[in-house]
This record gives sequence, C-alpha cells and structure tokens, in this order.
Amino acid sequence: MEIILVEDDLVTTMLHERVVQKVLPEASVHKFSDGKTVYEFILSNNHPEKRYLVLLDLTMRIMDGWEFLDALLEQDTQCKMAVVVITTSVDPDDFFKSRDYPQVFGYYGKPFTINQFQEVLQHEAVLKLKQ
Repeated sequence: MEIILVEDDLVTTMLHERVVQKVLPEASVHKFSDGKTVYEFILSNNHPEKRYLVLLDLTMRIMDGWEFLDALLEQDTQCKMAVVVITTSVDPDDFFKSRDYPQVFGYYGKPFTINQFQEVLQHEAVLKLKQ
C-alpha cells in the first residue's frame, strides 16, 4: 500500500508526512499540492495491483479535493483506493458531502495526528487495501 498525501500547505505537508513516517517508517509517500497532479499520477499508475491510501485536503488551487473526487467518479480506475479527507473546514455540509463518495471512509480536522492515523490504519477500508 502506498500513501498519497494531497496538501497545498508546505508546513502541513511536512507535519502529515512526519505522522505517516512515525507510524509506517517504510511507507512509500507520494506528495502532491493539488488534485490535478495527483489525478494524473493515479491515471498513469492505474493498475490492479496498485493500492493507495489517499490523505486529501479539500481546499487547493488548480483542482480542489471535491473536483478530484468528482473526476475519480467519472473514471474506471483499476487500482484499489481509500480516501481520508483531512481539512480545516468546520462546515457540517462538507462532512455530509464527503459521504457521497464511495472511496471516502474518513473525515478529520487538521492537524492530522499519530493517533488518528493509527485509527485510519485499523479501518476496514484500509485493511482491504492490504489484502
């Protein structure tokens, strides 16, 4: 399983990458600052053996998290993917909207903590990625 970190704030990216590395020191972490770049990465690496855990910010330039999720819905992806939204949004509508996307299984506020990441790794959606 590979970790995809999608975050446009450099400090937050470094913090979240540190969280991942503390819990999974040997994890492969791909970092992207916008949804368009990560979308293109997924399409170019769209193979059935690929498994991605995506830690997704919602508010970004070029292509935001919602646009990224919408684009995924329109694509027939062969790779296995689970998405966790990590956001500063306190709008309850965003939480409920995230539940409309089948890949999304978690929704957390920033900053993302070690305990939260450990919780994510125990979720059924992530356990399926590891199979």
